[in-house]
Amino acid sequence: MTARRFRDVTEGYASGRDTPVEATERALAAADTPACAPVFIRQTADRARLEARASAARWRAGTPLGPLDGVPVAVKDLVDVAGTVTTAGSALRRHARPAASDATVAARLTAAGAVLIGKTNLSEFAFSGLGLNPHFGTPDNPVEPGAIPGGSSSGSAVAVALGVVSGAVGTDTSGSIRIPAAFNRVAGFRPSRARISQTGVFPLAPNLDSVGPLAACVQDLAHLDAVFRQGETVAATGPRRLCVPVGGLGDGMDAEVEEVFEATVAVLSRRGWSVTRRPFPSLEAVAALLAELGSLATWEAAGVHRHLLEHPEQVAALDPLVGSRLQSGADMPLARVETLRMARPGLVSQFADELGDDLLLLPSVCCRVPRQADCARSLVETMAINVRVLRNTMILSFVDAPGVSLPMGGAGTAMGVLLSGAAGDDAQVLGAAFALEHALG
Repeated sequence: MTARRFRDVTEGYASGRDTPVEATERALAAADTPACAPVFIRQTADRARLEARASAARWRAGTPLGPLDGVPVAVKDLVDVAGTVTTAGSALRRHARPAASDATVAARLTAAGAVLIGKTNLSEFAFSGLGLNPHFGTPDNPVEPGAIPGGSSSGSAVAVALGVVSGAVGTDTSGSIRIPAAFNRVAGFRPSRARISQTGVFPLAPNLDSVGPLAACVQDLAHLDAVFRQGETVAATGPRRLCVPVGGLGDGMDAEVEEVFEATVAVLSRRGWSVTRRPFPSLEAVAALLAELGSLATWEAAGVHRHLLEHPEQVAALDPLVGSRLQSGADMPLARVETLRMARPGLVSQFADELGDDLLLLPSVCCRVPRQADCARSLVETMAINVRVLRNTMILSFVDAPGVSLPMGGAGTAMGVLLSGAAGDDAQVLGAAFALEHALG
């Protein structure tokens, strides 16, 4: 199976070649295969079948609700779904109280006619860019078997890449949509933090968290974004002037990533895009702050889970990578935290000024997709790999930059190219991503 666009699904309904009921049964069967055992933490089969029957009735009557009606979707298991436990990918939450109601994004998907197949796997507490999960299993990378899926929205990205669902909800604090989108060759959109409601979504770092979509193409990202906001769908725009950062984010790429990225830039230049290169002092300042003082996301995550850190037996039950990072956040001196918090608004504004009317272009991840075996040798090595995978996206999250990751390179290349803008410029980024997707074929 491969990623399927919404219109490919709904054209089957409109023509009578397929029905939402049949598509839902195929999706549930696919989600129940051994390959998908680590992709879904829970299927929501009863709900899916009810939603599919309701959608089928609307299609028979010629009154579909819109582009998502009858489309199989999934949500990351940070998102509340009424009657199900929100595990957040943690064994410690297997027996938590079921959610009393849907999160806002889940309720809006249902209102748009989508069919919720299930809840997808993730890094524990969404606190890793690798997508590893020792409790519920680690989804294999369908592009490069044996490689990590990327995280934390691992299951959502893999479910879309395999074609089990056509769209999925993810969250992104430091790269958790953009990284797995790149490693699994799907489209992923990290909106500005306040664009989409986080009501009913389990937090990681409340001042950095963002909820967004993963799908097969930009058009479907735009449809999901519109549903999540209950607003108009962002329209395609023409090419925008692009800037590639020099120094900082522009340096330190793996040679293979740099080669594929430069070939991508060359394609865009040949097709009439204006691509310039210049430094971004704001992003270099963010990188320096994070290297010197630590991550604001790590400190906030430790605050969310402070009650857990008071119980050594619970810490011992965590993924060691997650437990170690939470403890490092709890140990951060408050003076460092205050320095980060005070510096952030000015750097958000400075980045917007430096970018102007341009958009930023760089690889979604600066390194090749790591192998799962490489992440199993030692905790120290795994932490170093995680830091490298998160580098580009974490810096951009600090300045609340919305970004769309699209596949880069040929089929079988687990890489993404990231189009980013200033905080609040979501429509401009998403609109230009249509043209970028078209230019890259």
